[in-house]
Amino acid sequence: MKSQPKVSVILPIFDVEEYLHQCVDSVINQTLEEMEIILATDGPETCDKICEEYAQKDSRIKILSHPGNYGLAINKGLEIAQGEYIGIVETDDFIEPDMFKNLYGKASQTQADIVKSAYKEYYDSTKETPEKTILRMDGIEPPENGFKITEYPQIFLRHPSIWSAIYRKDFLVKNNIKFIEKRASWIDNNFQIETLCLAQKIVWDTNAYYNYRMTNPKASSHLKDFNIPFDRSNEIHEFLKPYGQKFAPILPYLHKREIGYISKVIDSGFDQKSPEVKAKIDKMLERISEHEVLENDCFRQQERDLYFSLK
Repeated sequence: MKSQPKVSVILPIFDVEEYLHQCVDSVINQTLEEMEIILATDGPETCDKICEEYAQKDSRIKILSHPGNYGLAINKGLEIAQGEYIGIVETDDFIEPDMFKNLYGKASQTQADIVKSAYKEYYDSTKETPEKTILRMDGIEPPENGFKITEYPQIFLRHPSIWSAIYRKDFLVKNNIKFIEKRASWIDNNFQIETLCLAQKIVWDTNAYYNYRMTNPKASSHLKDFNIPFDRSNEIHEFLKPYGQKFAPILPYLHKREIGYISKVIDSGFDQKSPEVKAKIDKMLERISEHEVLENDCFRQQERDLYFSLK
């Protein structure tokens, strides 16, 4: 009888043939062998063919053919995943050989719902930029045996980086945590909030195993629709609403992020004075009090300036 994989790794694939070999190679060459690898490919045909070639060589690989979009790819991967823990690797990125061995080691020692690590910003070589910049949680030293998000809400000051982590599958299933399945961007924000808020034990690993490629021109981080950050914000607050004041400690950090959303919209060239954009900004600012912005140390002066100029 085949033993249960320790980690199931889901790779959502779409139009990444330039990076796909590097990514999949970094997963199949992990020092943790007891893994299941789910290639959820939405094409094009070149990507589908690469996946089929890998599946013929490695029995740990399963192919999910054309699930529909990023959210569906993850959710359908979760449905068939047999692993004790779930990992996600975006296929324009790649990982270090010991990532899943080390994260699973911490998970098995602590029985954590989530083990989260630092990551590296990776730039394809140019003279102007360093190849790798490690992003850790500066100033945060949570206990090795685990914590809850209300104890260290500063985590929300960084990129969601949902992929530099593993998640206990039973925890995801019990709490019905899934990705948004409509064709939407920035849905990692929702997944990050739901997983970190509902986890009873989060363990932090200061090592950086994940290489997050910053130089893919097709990446969804480039804002093409001003509605996206406002939609994600509204959905997150709807999720939090039933919990009342339970997650009050995270709100200043979430509001700081939302001021960053507004800044991203403006910096992306959208007219903040247009009726459509202004209405979205005004609704978001209604959630943020002047007292909070002035008194909480997490807000920088430039964020305070932007907040009061918009108010």
